[in-house]
Amino acid sequence: MSRIVRAPVQDGDNVTATNLNARFTDYSQAGALNGFNTRDAAVDLPHFTPTRFLAPQMASGVIGRSDWRHAAFNTDLAVAGVQPPFLVRDAAGAQTPLALGTGWTLDGDHVLRVYWDLSVRPVYTGARPWQGTISDWDIGTGAVVNIATNVACWAFWLQWDVTSAALANFVNVPGQGDFNSADPSATKVGNALSTCGATSTVAAFNETASAPDNGNMPGRLEARVGWQGISGDWHREGSSLASVVVYGLRVVFTGVLHSWNNAGQDWLVRDDVLNAKAACSLDHNSGALNAMLMRVK
Repeated sequence: MSRIVRAPVQDGDNVTATNLNARFTDYSQAGALNGFNTRDAAVDLPHFTPTRFLAPQMASGVIGRSDWRHAAFNTDLAVAGVQPPFLVRDAAGAQTPLALGTGWTLDGDHVLRVYWDLSVRPVYTGARPWQGTISDWDIGTGAVVNIATNVACWAFWLQWDVTSAALANFVNVPGQGDFNSADPSATKVGNALSTCGATSTVAAFNETASAPDNGNMPGRLEARVGWQGISGDWHREGSSLASVVVYGLRVVFTGVLHSWNNAGQDWLVRDDVLNAKAACSLDHNSGALNAMLMRVK
């Protein structure tokens, strides 16, 4: 492209309005823009029409109940049997999805990127949670003591509504199950890891033991997990889908689950023994849900 060359003002030069204005005249463009007077780097993305943006659609919203001090929060109690998708809700108990207005069209030349975070606190009450999560701790005298581990967890995942802006028909995003599928042995119910494409987890509890003292039984610390941030992300390339219009996204969760291996396949399955105790619950406050639709061509 054309290059403007003009020497800078030097010490002792006579500076007047006329010669200063002349310098700016060099940058005037009377004719049309072309390859000789401008190049790609001279044009910012906002100069283009929205349909040709690198990221034509972006949205961000607050989810959950806003109270960063955790003075007030929502609580859900784990249940045995068929796992419900608990909703991330506000102070009035209403779900807090990310609405995408008239919808985002996910075509073959698009990638949908979703990121979220939430403040949560798993709570366990009652007797120690041995069932389903036992680990043997060698105390050095040939004896062992059972210590509950954090293979027990709450699971969070993404759902979307591809029906209408009314946001009344949320379903799991592609590649994500609802933790209600039977494993090959039909003895457990949950999700194979291959159907956890949008899943994040947080430990339901974590009990540890102190080091043995002259062969004495080690002490146990309380099985607690405090307030913490949980986050997740999910990407979907449009080329592997028929064109779909996405109207909204939301985060849901369930628990308590634990790890399981059957026939060489890893699963997250329901821990109905723990869930039936009415001892596991999850507190949650606010977070954020962000989405970006990007072009790949």
